Amino acid sequence: MRRLTYPLAEGAVTDESAAAIRETLRAGISKLIDSESAVYQAIPKLPGPVDLTTVQSFREVTERLAHIQSEVSVARSLPSAQAKDVVKRLADTYGADAVAVPSVALEILMPLRDTRQWAAALSFMEGLPPQVRDLPVIREQRALVLSKSGKTLEAIAEIEALIRTAGDTSERSGLIGGRYKGLYESSTDSQSKALYLNRAISSYHRGMMLDLNDYYPSSNLPRLYRERGQKGDEAEAMTAAQLAMAACRRSLERNPGDPWALPTLLGAAFDSGDVASARELLDRFQQAPVAPFEIDSTIPDLRRSLGLLADGEAAAALAAILAEFQKLLDPNGTITALAGRRIDGPNGPDRRFPPENEKKVAWRIANTLVGTASTGIVSSAACGADILALECAEKLGLRCRVILPFTRDRFRSTSVADRGEEWGTRFDAILGRLEKDNIVQLNLDCSEEDAYVAANARILDEASHMAETEGQRVLAAVIWNGVARGPADMTEGFRQLAARRAMEIVSVRTL
Repeated sequence: MRRLTYPLAEGAVTDESAAAIRETLRAGISKLIDSESAVYQAIPKLPGPVDLTTVQSFREVTERLAHIQSEVSVARSLPSAQAKDVVKRLADTYGADAVAVPSVALEILMPLRDTRQWAAALSFMEGLPPQVRDLPVIREQRALVLSKSGKTLEAIAEIEALIRTAGDTSERSGLIGGRYKGLYESSTDSQSKALYLNRAISSYHRGMMLDLNDYYPSSNLPRLYRERGQKGDEAEAMTAAQLAMAACRRSLERNPGDPWALPTLLGAAFDSGDVASARELLDRFQQAPVAPFEIDSTIPDLRRSLGLLADGEAAAALAAILAEFQKLLDPNGTITALAGRRIDGPNGPDRRFPPENEKKVAWRIANTLVGTASTGIVSSAACGADILALECAEKLGLRCRVILPFTRDRFRSTSVADRGEEWGTRFDAILGRLEKDNIVQLNLDCSEEDAYVAANARILDEASHMAETEGQRVLAAVIWNGVARGPADMTEGFRQLAARRAMEIVSVRTL
């Protein structure tokens, strides 16, 4: 079928626009009138005698594609550790087919994405010919992989360029929303956080309105509206949640194999504190093969929902469910490297960790340790976040290791008891219960700032060593208000150092 497009203005067709349409059709038809249709191009010599060798060639292409799809399906059914190597082998084996057949390129690219092989996926796409690499679906995936590789602004530029040339869709606006959400989470100044949060909400809302049946944009809105907390945001959050649930159920009825429906429903269950539904959905997850990418993409939103819940009992139960979900990705559990805010002093100019939030932050930390399937924690022992985390870890039966930049007495006087002797007593109790090997005193003879920088690095080093011996992964937990106070901010320094080491960062709010 040959296709010819022509300009059509909105509203009434004027004499001028009608003349433009006629001219476009006249010129276009003259070019197409003697051209061959796709069928004639695919099967030479039609309508005369057909050369069967060309038909055979077409059949071979379809058979080879079916064979590749079968191998990809097998790879998807494997445990994540095995699937990663198999998918890489498929990319190496069938790379030449991807150059010739665009559908093969997508068949190989998606499992590379699902097994989180970002560098391999980018390299694979760069090797495709321009006519395949520039397909909208390939460009969408390239933007996603760019953002996962830390190139978020490049990813946004890629999608915006695609929208300018190929038009907007719910998928594309949703992808932009996701990139802005990531920038919002990683920003450390209040102005940037507000800007990126608003842009994320705007992009997701635009995606939702472009296609109400696409639940991806709408499912991301409730948590972001609630975090922003402006007038009317709670009503908007409820509307978006209802639309997402309806679209998700519709998708499951039409396509029971939809890989993103279950994660979305699980997120909705966490949003509403529905423990029974979350348990049922987790059971369904455990009975079906799920790609690591889908788990990895869902977990941060579940953590966000958990942190927004006001019902402590429901939050604790959901944290235990989240731990089982985390173990689909990290079957041996994780090790937590932790740093955070000290408790605010009585006359501090800024609110970073108000004393009245101590209990609330303590249960957020406990839920985070449970939900990340943590088996051990490495931190310092300053008043505030450190001591609360160590107390929570002890109650949960986790391994604890403490890093002190100075001697025990000096650290106690400068970083613990200066905010009240009660903190000093708790510090003494924690260290008194630890074995000697789990108290690392660096005894540094340098400025306090340099000493704390060195302690941050040692926390990450010790956590990495602890994780390596057990075949685990390190998560860097940052307990703070989300806003850096300047170059000397040790909590922000810890976060940046963990990011440079490509560690996943988990934030826990102190406000």
